[in-house]
Amino acid sequence: MDFIPQREFFHPEVQSKMKRKRTSENVFISSYAYSPRDQFLFVGLTSGKICYWKKKNMEQKYLVDRGKDPELVELETPQHHKGDVKCLIYAKIEGLDILISGSADRTIKLWEPKNTKIDKARQLLMYPWFVPLQIVKDFTSINASLIDNSVWVQCFDIKEGENLGIFAGDSEGSMLIFRAPEDWRNDCVFELAKKTPSIHRIGIIQVLLVVQANFVFTISFDQQLKGFDATNGSEFFCIKNPNKTVYTSIFWDNQFQELYIADECGYIWVLNVYMEKPLIQKKIVDEKIKKIEIMEDTRSLLIHTDYGVRAYKVKRGQKSQDMLGHQGPILKIITLEPQKLEKITRERIPDDPKIITCSLDNTIRLWDAKEMALVTVMESPEYSEISCMTFLINCCLVATGHEDGAIRLWNMEINSSVTLKCDEKSKHQNSISCILGIYHNDSEFLVCGSYDGKVSIWEISEKRSTAQNSMLSSTIFPQLKTVIDNTKTPTAGKYDASEILCLSFYSDDQLDPSMGLMKSSTKNFASQHALQKEGYVLVGGNNKSVNIWNIRTYEFVGSLQEHSDSVTCMANDGKMLFTGSDDMTIGVWEMDNRFLVGRLEGHKDSKFINLIIFYIGIQDLLILSENGLLISCSYDKSIIVWKYQHKQIIERFEKTEELRCMDYLSSTKTLFVGTNQKSILTINIEKLLDPLIRQLDFRRLGEDGEFNLDEELELHGYQPGVNIQDLLSNGAEINNIEDMAKIERLLQELKMKDERDRDGDFDTRTEYLDEQEAKNDEDLRMLLQEQERILKQDKDRKFK
Repeated sequence: MDFIPQREFFHPEVQSKMKRKRTSENVFISSYAYSPRDQFLFVGLTSGKICYWKKKNMEQKYLVDRGKDPELVELETPQHHKGDVKCLIYAKIEGLDILISGSADRTIKLWEPKNTKIDKARQLLMYPWFVPLQIVKDFTSINASLIDNSVWVQCFDIKEGENLGIFAGDSEGSMLIFRAPEDWRNDCVFELAKKTPSIHRIGIIQVLLVVQANFVFTISFDQQLKGFDATNGSEFFCIKNPNKTVYTSIFWDNQFQELYIADECGYIWVLNVYMEKPLIQKKIVDEKIKKIEIMEDTRSLLIHTDYGVRAYKVKRGQKSQDMLGHQGPILKIITLEPQKLEKITRERIPDDPKIITCSLDNTIRLWDAKEMALVTVMESPEYSEISCMTFLINCCLVATGHEDGAIRLWNMEINSSVTLKCDEKSKHQNSISCILGIYHNDSEFLVCGSYDGKVSIWEISEKRSTAQNSMLSSTIFPQLKTVIDNTKTPTAGKYDASEILCLSFYSDDQLDPSMGLMKSSTKNFASQHALQKEGYVLVGGNNKSVNIWNIRTYEFVGSLQEHSDSVTCMANDGKMLFTGSDDMTIGVWEMDNRFLVGRLEGHKDSKFINLIIFYIGIQDLLILSENGLLISCSYDKSIIVWKYQHKQIIERFEKTEELRCMDYLSSTKTLFVGTNQKSILTINIEKLLDPLIRQLDFRRLGEDGEFNLDEELELHGYQPGVNIQDLLSNGAEINNIEDMAKIERLLQELKMKDERDRDGDFDTRTEYLDEQEAKNDEDLRMLLQEQERILKQDKDRKFK
């Protein structure tokens, strides 16, 4: 499940988010009510006014649809509330539209359309729309023994039908039930029928009645959610907020029988009441949520805050909840997909995708990628705090660097770890700031960078063939190969700082090491071992440059120097290297000639707050291997997707937390982002992984001067969730001419893949994987060609 932003509703009298301090002059949205039948959105203001939005363009089916902005109308009446409008309900009773409002002025007002006998079309034009029907002023006049004059109603819900009633919660934590008389159709006057005292310790925030399930749910300022039987009032569950803050709103989803819950921190929960199990916990906004609601007609989630009402499309069928559990900032996220690892290790991996995370809380956690469930937790000793993490693919071990300069290897299966040993002279004298696992020329290396300005290179494993035509076996034997002093280079001394902040690796195919970084033009060799890949360790730090070291000879090769501040992260795509920096730019380098191709600018710069500089440097870079898109994240709380060839931003995700690291799973089409606020966010990137991305014209900009990915995909026939390969493989027919473009697109993808395979090196795959992959591609090609033939012969055939 995921929540996709649709539309925002803001009132012109409401203060902006920047002016968060409440004063008597400030106006905020204090309540709202939504009418799905009429597509009206009512809001109550702290000034006592009531307004509503309606569709401006009658061609729009729903209020949240794309198109013209909705029209804002104010109920112009001299009988406004004299205090905050605390709650609103819009209901249809016996064919009559009723708006009920409750206020801090200790009144409840019922409003009905004026001249209801006039047909609906003309009724919309009447002025004013609503007039008072009944006002309940003083509850003590109903029953002084049950109602305290110092207590007021804070929330209510209405029960429709024969036993018409209002369930209300008051400021002392009690529940009130108001009933209408049996002849309420003639004289609809509500009277107090029952009071259940102290169901919560303090005031009730919301009462929710679920008639179909006979449930009553309440939330209170005591940070608890409670469920009651609506008939006898017995309590059947109680849940305390794990965020140690107040629940602010609840809503029952009739279609899926789930309870939606919101809190002050901006989190949304989806709860299975029958199992008392939270299905999803996700942070949506960076402010207090006051009310939530599901719009059944559009399956949209409405979220009300002090500053407006937002609509989010609820997308089901995929696990996308935020992963919670760490108690400190997230340092690293690593996703493990068997199908990708098999191509590197040349062995079958019968396992499901997994996610490994580490945090400043000194723990390493292993997660199941399908269920987003925690599998195991490993904790580092208190005297040796974790500072960075990587994964060694071949030996299937987690490696971590620590604040005391130690390096540890972890076996997640048996929950054990070991510290790498070396002589005192070779030990790091400061924190390990970055760590990188490298699989190169059938050997696995662990490279560690430290704040002491040195890089240690360990050989962790070697692969040797035990017998002819047999699977390769590996022997794990950690051995320190060398320690490189990154400060002792021909360019050293230009900058005083020498701390290492990030590492990357680059390999080049060549026969003669003296050829430097130039690639050999020779393509065919008599022996598969004749071609050796020369590898290079790339070291970035606060000396504003990237130093290049040969991993075999440990010699300094060169340096990349174009940034004006520290280099904080790196990523590479073939011969292209990307460097993120505290100067808020991303450098794009062509590595054959070590040439700066260009810069990408889009993240926000550092800011001053109370004369203090807050640096918001770029924290992580990621390449989508499926199409070469570049993704960057920063402390400025934004994620940017780049088509770096055109220096074009094609998508931007704004979040509410400082973003620190990220990785993605292509199998679930999910991007995982670690934050400084101890949570792991999940983002659906299905559209970014669609092959159609390759056909878009990224130079075409909209009226606002920016590229609109959704519009471009829609123009090219993009359909979320449709996988043509799976459809054809299962024997389905595609017989309408509109699908021709999709078939041609997939054929083009296979053609491009063939060209890459002919130019590539197959030495890193086993014979089994080569044959299986070729067979799958050929089967798909035959299916697509057959469908193409059918479509060309009969273009008018209808879609089955």
